[in-house]
Amino acid sequence: MTATEEKFSALRKAISKLEALLSPCKLCPRHCLAKRSEGERGVCELDGRLKVFCCNLHFGEEPPLSGTGLKEGVPAKGSGTVFFSGCNLRCVYCQNFAFSHLGNGRYMTEEELAGEMLKLQKRGAKNINFVTPTPQILPALKALLLAYEKGLRLPLLYNCGGYEDLEVLKALEGVVDIYLPDAKYQDSSLAAKYSAAPDYPEKNITALREMWRQTQNFAYDEDGYMTKGMIVRHLVLPGAVENSLSVLDKLKEEFADDTGKAPFGLSLMCQYFPTFKAKSYPELKDRLTFDEYLKALEKLDEMDFELEFVQQHDDCAEDF
Repeated sequence: MTATEEKFSALRKAISKLEALLSPCKLCPRHCLAKRSEGERGVCELDGRLKVFCCNLHFGEEPPLSGTGLKEGVPAKGSGTVFFSGCNLRCVYCQNFAFSHLGNGRYMTEEELAGEMLKLQKRGAKNINFVTPTPQILPALKALLLAYEKGLRLPLLYNCGGYEDLEVLKALEGVVDIYLPDAKYQDSSLAAKYSAAPDYPEKNITALREMWRQTQNFAYDEDGYMTKGMIVRHLVLPGAVENSLSVLDKLKEEFADDTGKAPFGLSLMCQYFPTFKAKSYPELKDRLTFDEYLKALEKLDEMDFELEFVQQHDDCAEDF
């Protein structure tokens, strides 16, 4: 069986498995049981229809994904990003709140989304990047299958908040090529306060284990763009550096080998700014300080991930 035939087979199997989880909905750890195929909305504020904010080339992901600064002489190609409306997390500081929480976007048919993905391929995208796909993964995969039938051949990037259902992830084996999950919290009280998900730490680690089991070692194309692998993102929050240190420690505990090396990528982010409902929380009213980010960077220096990415802070000269 060729790689393309294997992808087709995996997609069809995944769609079949996920059909049973949409209504009543069990597509995320909340298992809210909304009858979404009958028009009932889940915690994610979505019914059974496909709703997308926008589809476009995105150049702001980590270098092996979007290409910025990847290799000397290799132009950035961009990530073919599909921003889905809605989200299964309720983060009060969400930077994408306009579509993740407020529901901005438009309803699309699966055929329309398939066409958008083919357009992204034609524009030179190096992957198809599903952003917050969890609540809409079933219609998204149906659109992806249509796109593959019409000639799409890009790897699939699953870009999520890290709050995933294990059964759903298992269904995605052979479909997803690259996982880009968050690891937001090891402090369950913060997870409850800021994202309405007190079980986030345990669900997240379980999800990361499964994602890593599926992807294992990195693979790249001839220009150095990632075609397989996992990069875990962590956003350092103001006033919550201890949570960040705990997240890094947990990742090392769970994944590091005997030499102390964790075999996936880690992206340590400092791009927090107070938005959406954050200003209702005194500790979230201000941006992250350089000293706070520095503590997380110092912890990262003690560790050894296969790939490591940091961001530029206003008071720091380093960048990705």
